Parts: sequence; structure tokens; C-alpha cells
Amino acid sequence: MTTLLDNPRLSHFVEESGVLLEEWGAPRMLGRIVGWLLCCDPAEQTAAQLCEVLRASKGSISTGTRSLLQMGVIEKITRPGERAAYFRIGPGAWKNLMRRDAMRIKLMHEWSLRGLDMMASQSEAQRARLDELSGFLRFIDEEYPAFLERFDTWWTNQKEER
Repeated sequence: MTTLLDNPRLSHFVEESGVLLEEWGAPRMLGRIVGWLLCCDPAEQTAAQLCEVLRASKGSISTGTRSLLQMGVIEKITRPGERAAYFRIGPGAWKNLMRRDAMRIKLMHEWSLRGLDMMASQSEAQRARLDELSGFLRFIDEEYPAFLERFDTWWTNQKEER
């Protein structure tokens, strides 16, 4: 198995992945796990392998993989006759992540509409912040499905061109 010590560029990529996700508000370990799972061979890694290669505790790997599973970025698989579970970036992981975001945006839009309804008797100035938020969320909610469809078409074309 390749280790991060064997490849300084890979090590840098994994660490950069951690910093990028940390800047988005996620724990750095989530990004490190994703960075490794994007590049490792074999593509499936056990928690013990992740602990070893990322030089991380069982607890941080367990917490990180649980979060990534909930986000739909990774999936957990088992192999017949083996006790260990393996983690890998699932097929369509990024689109699944975006679909979940789309659902959250829809819920936030509905929430903002309830807020506007609650503030109906207030001045326009008082409603302005909620109105802007609601408009933004409505726009995203309406555009997301077309965005995902365009991605499917674009990705299919990209694969055919290779």
C-alpha cells in the first residue's frame, strides 16, 4: 500500500484537501480522508488503513467516516468472509452531495417564506433581509434541477471525448 511518506506530492494533496474542507467549516480530518480516498490504491480502505496512512486516531477516523457517510460522499462496503468494513468514494458521490444540498435549500426556502409570512405586517425595511434571503433561495431552488441535468449531459460528453 502506498503511504503518504512515499509520495510528497500525494501527501501535500491530502493535506491540502484537509485545509480546503476546513475552510468550508468541516473538520480537517474529513478533507484528509476524502483526499486520500480520491487517490489511494486500492480504492477501498479500512478504518485501520486510514488510521495508519493518515497517522490519525481511531476516534478521528470513526468520526470523519461517519460524517462522510451521512453526507453521502463515501460509502461503506463489506467483503464476504472479512470482518473489516471498507470505505470508498461512492459512484455519483458529488452529485448525491449536491442533491442533498438542493433538498436543504428547498427546506430553507420554505422556512424563509414562513418568516416572510410572519413578518407580513412589518415595514418593508424590516422585511428586507428575509425578502433577499427568500429570493436567493428561490432562485437556487429553481435552478438546481437544471444545473444537475446540465452536469449529466456535460459529464456524458466528457467521458465520450476521452
